[in-house]
Amino acid sequence: MKQAVMININTDHLKQINPFEFTQSLSTAVRKFKDVHSNLPMFRLQENLKKVLAYGHLAEKTKERFTDIVLLGTGGSSLGAQVLCKLSRLEDDIRIHFFDNIDPLTFKHFWEKSRLETTLFLVISKSGTTPETLTQAIIAIARVESVVGKNRISDHFIVVTEPKSSPLKKLADRYGFMCIDHDQGIGGRFSALSLVGLLPAMLMSVPVDRVISGAQTLYTEFLLNPETHPITESVGLMHQTAQTLNLTQTVFMTYVDQLEPLGRWFRQLWAESLGKNGKGTTPINATGTVDQHSQLQLYLDGPKDKLFTLITHPLNWVGDQVSTEISHAIGFEDMSGRTMGDLMQAEQSATIQVLKNNTRPTRIIEITEVSPEVVGALMMQLILETLLTADVMSVNCFDQPAVEQGKILARKYLEKSIG
Repeated sequence: MKQAVMININTDHLKQINPFEFTQSLSTAVRKFKDVHSNLPMFRLQENLKKVLAYGHLAEKTKERFTDIVLLGTGGSSLGAQVLCKLSRLEDDIRIHFFDNIDPLTFKHFWEKSRLETTLFLVISKSGTTPETLTQAIIAIARVESVVGKNRISDHFIVVTEPKSSPLKKLADRYGFMCIDHDQGIGGRFSALSLVGLLPAMLMSVPVDRVISGAQTLYTEFLLNPETHPITESVGLMHQTAQTLNLTQTVFMTYVDQLEPLGRWFRQLWAESLGKNGKGTTPINATGTVDQHSQLQLYLDGPKDKLFTLITHPLNWVGDQVSTEISHAIGFEDMSGRTMGDLMQAEQSATIQVLKNNTRPTRIIEITEVSPEVVGALMMQLILETLLTADVMSVNCFDQPAVEQGKILARKYLEKSIG
C-alpha cells in the first residue's frame, strides 16, 4: 500500500513463509495503542514542532556566529539528531560533531584541531545526571573558557534537560547557559521527533516542519484504521515469523548513505525497548552495498536465525556514467554506459532475491526519495512498530532496568578508584 509520503511496506515474502493471522495479542496491542499510547506526548507532533520553532532565532544566530556545533549527549539524546542532521545542506558553512562516547583520545584530537572561539556546544541529557555527558560538558567548559574568557563562555553553550534540580541544571545555572526544557513525558529513545532531535536539526537549517509533516501524515493515516494499516500487519507478520522460526536477530539494512544513522537510531530504539525478561530480537544495523561484502556470507549461509528489513531507493540512471571506451578497454563491459545508480539498483535487487531464494524472511521498505517528509515518516513508522511489538510481547517498552545496573556498578568502581 502506497503512503502519501511515498513509503511502501512490502511483506509478501513473510506472507509466503508464514501467512498472516490477526492474533489476540495483536488485537490487544492495537486497542492499547488507541486507548493509551496515542495520548503520549511524543505523538503531539504539532505541539512539539511549535516548541522548537519558538527557538528559530537561534538558527540564524548560529549561522552568523559559529562554524561548528558540538552535540554532547548519548543514546536517545544524540541518535535521533544524527538522523535528521543528515538532511542538512550546510556542510560547507557549519559542521556538526556528535560526541556520544567518552574516548579521551577522540577529544584530544578535537581540541587540537578545533576553533573553540566559533564553536557552539549543545548539551543534552533528559535526567541531567548522565555521567558521560556531564564529564564531557565540564571538560568542554574549561577548554572554551581558556579561549574566550569567563565573560563570554555563556554564548557558547545551550543545555537541554528536564526542568528540575540536577547536576546539569546546576551547571547551566552556574555559568548562565541558556537552558531549554526537555519534555518530561518523552523518553530519550522516543524523543527524535521532539525538541531533542528537532533543535539540532533546525540549527543545521533542516526544514523541521517538513520532517513533522511527514511523520504527522503517516501517524494520522495509521490512526484512521490501525487494525488494517500495513504497519500493524507488518508487526504481526514479523512477530509471528520470529516466533514460528525461532528467530533471534533482526537485520536492518539501508541502501542510501544518508540513512545510515537511521540504522543506529533504530538499533537503540528496538534493543532498549524490547530486550527484557528474556525476550526480544537483537537488532543488527547494516549498510548496502558495504555489508554485502562483510556480512552477506553469514546472512545466507550461516544460522537461519535472522529476519531482514531492507530499505531500498530506486536509483536507475542516477549519477555519472561509466565511460564506454575505458570499460571496454579493461574488460568491464557490464558497466559500459551505465551509471553508479544502475549498479546500486542491481545490487539491491540481487540481494533481495538471493535472501528470498535462501528462504531468509525478508520485508522491503521502499522509498522514492530521501526527503525530510520521508525520513520523518520512516522514524514514525519504526516508533509505531516498536510500541506495538512491545505490547504483543507483553513487555514495558519505556523502562531499561538492566541499563541502570551498569550505571550503579560504574559509580562503585569510581568510588573505589578514588578511595
